[in-house]
Amino acid sequence: MLITYYNKIKEGVGAQYQRIICLLAIAKRHNIKYIHIPIIIDHNYNNDPEWNEKWDKMFNINKLSNNDEIDIKEVKYTEKFRLDLDLDKDDNSILYQFTYPFKVFDSNPDYYLNSIKNDIIRVYDENNSNRILIYNKSKISIAIHIRVFNKNDVVEYFNDYINNKTCRFYMTCDMYISYISKLKKEYLNSDIHIFSQKDTFDIHYKQLYDIENITLHLEDLDTFDTFNHLCKADILVMGLSSFSVLAAFYNKNTVIYLPFGNTVRLKSWEIYNP
Repeated sequence: MLITYYNKIKEGVGAQYQRIICLLAIAKRHNIKYIHIPIIIDHNYNNDPEWNEKWDKMFNINKLSNNDEIDIKEVKYTEKFRLDLDLDKDDNSILYQFTYPFKVFDSNPDYYLNSIKNDIIRVYDENNSNRILIYNKSKISIAIHIRVFNKNDVVEYFNDYINNKTCRFYMTCDMYISYISKLKKEYLNSDIHIFSQKDTFDIHYKQLYDIENITLHLEDLDTFDTFNHLCKADILVMGLSSFSVLAAFYNKNTVIYLPFGNTVRLKSWEIYNP
């Protein structure tokens, strides 16, 4: 059986590569061939002409795919946007395209991700080992990702962010201040960094500027280096976004999960409980 990911609509790197990783894990567990096809990624706010290619190179998924075993020109494609994975197909002449693998993956995320976690980190590091980390090496690095929304996002998400609606935006500034204080007490020798975006950060989180001995990253790092810092932190405090979920897949250390919606959670992740 041959499977691949099909990006149904324009979405960011977190949402789409999370699905690719899920499909790759399913393929590994069920002895299915995964075919990697480069995708188009949204949220290219600076109109980088190499945006899609850079992400493709960063994750290096092609190294784990079965593309070299088939002639992509010779296979037939199924209809797009398939939701249900039929894992019993035995025909390598048809490439099944899936957008949402969560029905299978989320049934046992640890079982699936553990089959490929070392592999995805290995091929990721092949292309990213030269990225410089700005963490203090003598301290415990803590990365806090705060997802904010701007006018380039889906209108409904932006409006919800502005009005602080839905469970996705339950983490208030006061809650972050309280939790950072707790982290400082728990990890006395820590180097705390917050990663977010400057455009609309001040709407809800302006008071975070006043916290002593933390470093805010709003515009000094690009998205690629930001993601790498989340992956390599000693402690990752996930944001309420797929970008954080994806980074947590790649983080081998302590991950603190902030539950929102129906997002997947691994057993090793610690749960933040306000």
